[in-house]
Amino acid sequence: MNPLPAQVAPPRRDIGFAAEVALGFTCGMRGVALLARRPRWWLLASAPAIVGGVLTVALFYGGFAGLRGWTAGLLSLPDAGGWKTASDVVQFLLAAVAGLLFLLFAFAPLVRAIASPFLALLAERVVADVSGAPAPVGTGSRFDRLVVRPIVESVLLLLVRIVWSAVALPLLCVPVAGAFLFAMVLMPLEGFDLVDLALGARGTDLSQRVSFAKRHPGATIGLGMAKTLLLFVPCLNLAFLPGALVGCVLLDQQLGDGFPVRRSVAT
Repeated sequence: MNPLPAQVAPPRRDIGFAAEVALGFTCGMRGVALLARRPRWWLLASAPAIVGGVLTVALFYGGFAGLRGWTAGLLSLPDAGGWKTASDVVQFLLAAVAGLLFLLFAFAPLVRAIASPFLALLAERVVADVSGAPAPVGTGSRFDRLVVRPIVESVLLLLVRIVWSAVALPLLCVPVAGAFLFAMVLMPLEGFDLVDLALGARGTDLSQRVSFAKRHPGATIGLGMAKTLLLFVPCLNLAFLPGALVGCVLLDQQLGDGFPVRRSVAT
């Protein structure tokens, strides 16, 4: 049986900045709970965890050895082939710091970039399921909308994140509140990362997604808060990332203009 054609929801009224922050945060958490109850979404939702596992193994066995050799050449220290000399200790510390910085600033966005086609497919399926109507089709071919564009846009967001993080890095030097301030500066970007995928699943272009974030900065920040909190959960953080994306679809359903709704049948 073919689904009924979709209508679009009417424009939403503004609810205030604080209420939007709370709504964005709660939608992010609700998305995790909803994903846990929908087994038909699990295959696509498992992509970030699978990509993260493969990437971790590759970095551990390949990247660490290369980084160790690079630091040895940089410091002009002999490589004794073991961990018995002072040079080995220095190399180990530099490798550990570099690995920690990578995990903090680039690992999750890189996984998101690689898994973006699967996340785009997941967002499209969630839009159709929660609205009861097919997700609107945007411009371009399906391959372009679900593979090429998500990867390109996620790579651009990764570059923006790296620059944004580098500019905000001095905030970590602020006593006591430095880490909190640094995280707060990144939260709008974390929220927009989800908005980009969720709104893209219903055919919007990049300018419309940016417009949504400008109209609803509180909701974007609240969503970023939920995503940041979920990504701090050890071992399960990449498994929670698709749940935050589902939450962004729920947020779009409540605040976004033109979200599809099932057309009612006259009786």
